[in-house]
This record gives sequence, C-alpha cells and structure tokens, in this order.
Amino acid sequence: MADRDTRLRDLRQQLDQLDIEAQGSALTPGEAEKNRAQRDALLRDLRDGDADATTDATPTEAEAPPTLQP
Repeated sequence: MADRDTRLRDLRQQLDQLDIEAQGSALTPGEAEKNRAQRDALLRDLRDGDADATTDATPTEAEAPPTLQP
C-alpha cells in the first residue's frame, strides 16, 4: 500500500511539473505534443493506480485537469 501511495504521489508530482513547464514557457508545437503525450500517459497511470483502490476511478469532467492548448 505504501509503495502504491508513493508511486501515485510521484506521478502527480511529474504531472504538476509538466503543467508548470507548459504554462511557464513558449513550447514549440513538437514540445507541446510531447508534453501532452507525457501528460496523457501520467494521467492513465494515475487512473490505473486509483482503480486499484476504488471501483470507480474514472474522473468526472469537473475533476479532470484542463487540456493544454498549444
């Protein structure tokens, strides 16, 4: 359980870092696409990890983080 919590915390920190990078700089279209791909992968990992703990891990639209636009 502690390993799972640590992994989820690390994934959330990585997601936050990607969001900060996207907001704080002018990304090229290629960098923005790479950022979105990494962000999507992290979100999938977070949902998969949360699914281990709950039966309904799909976030509602209100809970889902905003999509970054280039």
